[in-house]
Amino acid sequence: MSSTALIPRLYNCFVIMPFGIKKYAETEPVHDFDDVWNSLNNLSSIDPKFQVRVFRADNEDVHRENLVTHVHTCIHKADFCIADITGHNPNVMYEIGFARAKGLKVFVICRKGTVIPTDLKGIVHISYTPERLDILTSDIKKHFGRITSDPAKLISNLPTVQYLARRDDELIRQKILGSKLRIDILQTNLSILEREFTDVIVSSLDAHPGLNIRILTLDPQSVFVNYRARQLSVKEVKLFRSELLTSLSATHFKLKKYGKRVSIKIYDDFPSQIAFFFDDQALACVVSAMGRSRDNCAFLVPPDLPNSRESFADHFSHLWNTKSSDYSEHGASF
Repeated sequence: MSSTALIPRLYNCFVIMPFGIKKYAETEPVHDFDDVWNSLNNLSSIDPKFQVRVFRADNEDVHRENLVTHVHTCIHKADFCIADITGHNPNVMYEIGFARAKGLKVFVICRKGTVIPTDLKGIVHISYTPERLDILTSDIKKHFGRITSDPAKLISNLPTVQYLARRDDELIRQKILGSKLRIDILQTNLSILEREFTDVIVSSLDAHPGLNIRILTLDPQSVFVNYRARQLSVKEVKLFRSELLTSLSATHFKLKKYGKRVSIKIYDDFPSQIAFFFDDQALACVVSAMGRSRDNCAFLVPPDLPNSRESFADHFSHLWNTKSSDYSEHGASF
């Protein structure tokens, strides 16, 4: 009788520390944080029963507008953190506080002789000397049990994703009315948008002068309309194209008075996503080959969910910037 070995879980460890060589005072020696970082990389192989991916902010791809938001994303990805407080770097202290507020365990490391701030004395701290960095990972390994002993805490601070068994149009109306800066809409077919949502879009544009809206929809003349019609068992492709064009024209007509505050583009690519973006929150609607997304389940995705921007907003931006063209009633070749 054969047995299958269990694959150890991979734990993500975000390392909070300054980069490079620093000198904090004339009376103190220089400190090479990159040497410490290189030694921490050994955590990935120190215990085959505890698989660790060690990462630092500078070796993760940046998908954010500023460093602070990028660091927040790194912390959201982590199961636990290691923080080097040597030199009492203010950024390090801030990031420790953020990680602790998220409920993550933080192991503090520091050069021997570093004063531990009072607020950090209650958590694990490990001192090291630059000459014996080879034993630092072994000292950290002694505390791995603190991570595995309470696995529920590792997932208790993940952002909540609201699940909808069917797309909730009333929720969409509320989100449209509550958006003050940006609404992005990615739809294959604008018929429901034109019929159900343009009135609340108008209300929101009137109520929020800083609101801008981008609408991205499938080109009614695209070859991909044929494929989508086939998926939906639409026998008359011409009628499906006409539905797409009519709703697109009607949406443009209702919103054109807002000028540049409302941009409409058509894209020529397979309709692989349906989504609404309300300021910094996404409503991701499940696309299927068996029916329209409005009848499928949907997920309200918070902005701090790991990889949510890459999965949804970046997809929209890619289509908007590289696969689409501006729509106008007279300029489009229909």
